[in-house]
Amino acid sequence: MRIKAACLVFCLLFLPLVLSAQDKPHADQLYEQGKFEEAAEVCKQELQEDPQRVSAIIYLGWSLLRLHRPAEALEWANKSLSFAPNDERIIQISAEALYSLGRYDEALVKCREYVKYGGGKLALIYYYMGMIYLSRKEYVNADIALSAAVHFYANDAGWWERLGFARENANDPRAALEAYDEALKRNPDHAEALKGRDRVSKNQNQP
Repeated sequence: MRIKAACLVFCLLFLPLVLSAQDKPHADQLYEQGKFEEAAEVCKQELQEDPQRVSAIIYLGWSLLRLHRPAEALEWANKSLSFAPNDERIIQISAEALYSLGRYDEALVKCREYVKYGGGKLALIYYYMGMIYLSRKEYVNADIALSAAVHFYANDAGWWERLGFARENANDPRAALEAYDEALKRNPDHAEALKGRDRVSKNQNQP
């Protein structure tokens, strides 16, 4: 009887807490479901309990970026420098936030740092690098970075178009046409790719 009574007391006191913990949504699940606002709130609650919880910083940063709040994402990423300075995911958050804020010099430093770690978002990071080089009219460097971007992710017509533009301005018309054609394979109606291919073709046909 005593054992049964003890079990009953345990169930009454602790089972609701166990069930509550099981029912609590996880930030990674909310993020994957596209519920970025909810994921961010869960992460902030976790960080109140443990300010050095790296997983919470990461999903908070990613969620804020998807919510177009790069300044806030950067602020949280900077808070983690004291305890996770070499985490490539936080470096990626910093790079993307800085790029979105137009702080290209700082973004480029973070992009290069991320490349050294070879994280899972290399395609996006190389794309940012290419766009930064395009803004500087460093077309050869843009070609190199955007070529790497489409190597890791080949399905974005816009990325191929930007690569074509970089090659066109780097005086490499044959490679530019190849890139524009790749863009049009993925989106036959891509206006800028059509214009770019026409420009290069006309210039090649001129005496």
